[in-house]
Amino acid sequence: MFAAGMMASPQPYPQWPFAAHRRLVLCCLVIVLWAVCVPQSTVAQPFAYVANNNTNTVTVIDLAANRVIDPPLVVGRSPSSIAVSPDGTRAYVTNADDGTVSVVNTRTNTVLTPAISVGAGPAGIAIATTRAYVTNAQDNTISVIDLTTSTAIEPAIATGHTPLGIALTVDGSHAYVTIFGDNAVVAFSTATNTIIGSPIGVGSEPEQIAVNPASARAYVTNADDDTVSVIDTDKNSVLGAPIAVGTSPRGIVVTPRGDRIYVTNAEDNTVTVIDTATNGVTGVPIGVGNGPSRLAITPDGARIYVSNFNDNTVSVISTETNAVIGAPIPTGNGPLAIAFARLPCVGDCGNDGAVTVDELLTLVNIALGNAVVSGCGAGDANGDHQITIDEILTAVNNALNGCGG
Repeated sequence: MFAAGMMASPQPYPQWPFAAHRRLVLCCLVIVLWAVCVPQSTVAQPFAYVANNNTNTVTVIDLAANRVIDPPLVVGRSPSSIAVSPDGTRAYVTNADDGTVSVVNTRTNTVLTPAISVGAGPAGIAIATTRAYVTNAQDNTISVIDLTTSTAIEPAIATGHTPLGIALTVDGSHAYVTIFGDNAVVAFSTATNTIIGSPIGVGSEPEQIAVNPASARAYVTNADDDTVSVIDTDKNSVLGAPIAVGTSPRGIVVTPRGDRIYVTNAEDNTVTVIDTATNGVTGVPIGVGNGPSRLAITPDGARIYVSNFNDNTVSVISTETNAVIGAPIPTGNGPLAIAFARLPCVGDCGNDGAVTVDELLTLVNIALGNAVVSGCGAGDANGDHQITIDEILTAVNNALNGCGG
């Protein structure tokens, strides 16, 4: 019996641990969204990044509409080349007059600071997994950057006079570098960062180089004698006679299937197409803008983007018709290198093109603090090193609707 005027104290409701409560809420959220979420497009569109050499900027182009995204990104002085990390989240820009490499966060299209110091006159750049390789034209070296720390690894690799273009083999085990001042190409091992064998003699003033992804061949533009040299990368020797192209060839790309090569001819305002089966020119040169310099091919091989240095535009070529499509895309002053970046599908932890239930649960665990973000970097859509409800929602939509498109 309770004393008069006294009431029994109400028993408190059982309290769940906060983490368990959040876990239940988030898991239920994932399940409900999986069942009833309204389909919508959530796939990040690919972008092109164009280095504008005369205005110290990078133009960003939305490839879905070939539309420029303003404002341009401000980088270092005289940006010349661009390479994108394998996961698509970073673009690295060589700044020839600063001796630096700028880093662009492609999730937010912002330039990160500070820039990475390299050698004098950085020109070309290529990336293999966690390493970037930068040719330094003014001090005749190649800098190796550790991308996990954003620092150059010393010492730099000594080369011949004026290294410019650089291309990696498909497996990333070797790199080939044009030595402009020596009319040669050198090969080096990325495992040991040492030059292999003797320089390979090519044409006069070799500028850019591309490796065929489907065969043991590399192709070099020789700007002074209007040819392309072919290198057998198994033997590291020149194969056959040089291929005659237009006047002052500069940029070069190989299609993903390895069946064709596209070469810019800076003084002819054209692009030459080469059949790799015969190493002969096919069709007539494709007319583009004024002073075509570099070019890049989309990952699906459908389109080629050509920077026209003298009229500050980019031309787009269909590889199906080998004809220019659409109007030229405006850029900054003096466009040079072009590179493409496509962010991974949000939630696709395994980078296999699909988001699974297990990957959604991984994101929930990261959001709860039970796992680290590095366990699914593809879930961190905005690059802030955490997983939010919005990012989980985006991942669910990708699970429902697919990562393609």
